[in-house]
Amino acid sequence: MDKEKADYITSNAFNGIEYVNADFTKQTFSKHVHEGYTIGVIEQGAQRFFRSGANHIAGQDSIILVNADDVHTGESATTEGWRYKAIYPTPDHFEKISQDLLGSASLTPYFRDSVINDKKISSQLRLIFDQIENGASTLLIETLIYSTLLSLSSTYGKSVSLPKDSQTNRSKLSLAKAYLDEYPEHDVSLDVVVH
Repeated sequence: MDKEKADYITSNAFNGIEYVNADFTKQTFSKHVHEGYTIGVIEQGAQRFFRSGANHIAGQDSIILVNADDVHTGESATTEGWRYKAIYPTPDHFEKISQDLLGSASLTPYFRDSVINDKKISSQLRLIFDQIENGASTLLIETLIYSTLLSLSSTYGKSVSLPKDSQTNRSKLSLAKAYLDEYPEHDVSLDVVVH
């Protein structure tokens, strides 16, 4: 029997961190991006996905890491499908953790690895998922998220060197995003957005 279900929850933690509990057999996701990271644990089966120019397979108990704005896909790597749970922290979440704990906004990581096997961190992620599903206090969920994302970033995250004119680029990107958000029905070209 095909499962094909995904339950999404927006937790109160961090003013709304997204969480999904999904169970798929035949579902396939074509190339797409998320504004936030995807950090998930395969609970059963295996997932095949494209990210960072290569195909990957994440088996049971492995952790999937997709960076914010990384083009990726998703499909089952087995005939039985795959079941996973994931949170979607944004770069702002990482910056807030870094600011609160380290006094700087330098923690925002780039995960080079798409799939990792780390029992300690997968257990921490499962604890977060359980607490979100059970409606635990915001303080508890945020404390668990802080600890887990800090551990994940410090162990597996790399810094990305930004171009020297990153403020100028960031400003242009903000203007383009604002335009696209305001006029989603317009069929615009890249030339229109950047000028």
